[in-house]
Amino acid sequence: VTISLPDLPGHSSTAHAGTCYFSSGLRVPGKGRGNIASLTINLPRLALSTENEELFFVELDRLMRLAVRQLLHRFEVLSVLKCRDLPFVMGKGLYLGSENLAAEENIKSSLLNGLMTLCFCGLREAVRALTKGQDGYKENAKRLQLRILAHMGKRVKEFNEEYDLNFALCGAAEETKTKRFVQLDRQNFGLIEGVTEREYYSNGFMLFQEDEGLAYKLEWEKELHRCCTAGFSSRTVLSPGLEAGGVMDFIKKIGAAGIGFLHLSSGTDLFVQ
Repeated sequence: VTISLPDLPGHSSTAHAGTCYFSSGLRVPGKGRGNIASLTINLPRLALSTENEELFFVELDRLMRLAVRQLLHRFEVLSVLKCRDLPFVMGKGLYLGSENLAAEENIKSSLLNGLMTLCFCGLREAVRALTKGQDGYKENAKRLQLRILAHMGKRVKEFNEEYDLNFALCGAAEETKTKRFVQLDRQNFGLIEGVTEREYYSNGFMLFQEDEGLAYKLEWEKELHRCCTAGFSSRTVLSPGLEAGGVMDFIKKIGAAGIGFLHLSSGTDLFVQ
């Protein structure tokens, strides 16, 4: 079951891929825009490759810079299209900034208003890989999750200022990528408990039954969501046999915590939305 809760303060009502909100911190305000390019960063692979927290952040910076270069390349490729190449979206003036474009004009001036998203997957697994065997795992994991997302959010903001474009951090990746990444990482790193043992990497913010309970999820995930300017997907695997009244109470508590998009599932239909 997928549920979009009321808009969060500071976010518009436009949804991206059914899961994400466009941040209000855009170079030009207004509706009528879309996600023109996205790319997903595999956090567990980075953690398994570095095996060190500080080196992880050095490599994360390098990887994010590389990701932005790829997004910029896609932006430049799309920018050479003419208004006549997109007769409905651009030709009808539906896209922000396309209202006065002539048929033979390129769409770059309008495309500047689009969103380019840096997505991530496997935050939970990456933290487990970096904190494995450490004392005080729970507190270290909380600290590191927030540090990773705060760092990524800060870098994305810097990219916006550097290029005067709408880059944003998205807390939801394509489901196929979460499965493909773990398959590839098993080939290189083997089957690692808590990291590559499942058939997929966690997508967005995911709570499994062996983790902390609802109170922990609400208190902690709302901090993580604030880092994701392109939105997020909060997912919970419910215990079997939970009655309808219990589900509604759960949804109300999620909404009160400021979590705007919720995916509920049992262990057998995790990827059914």
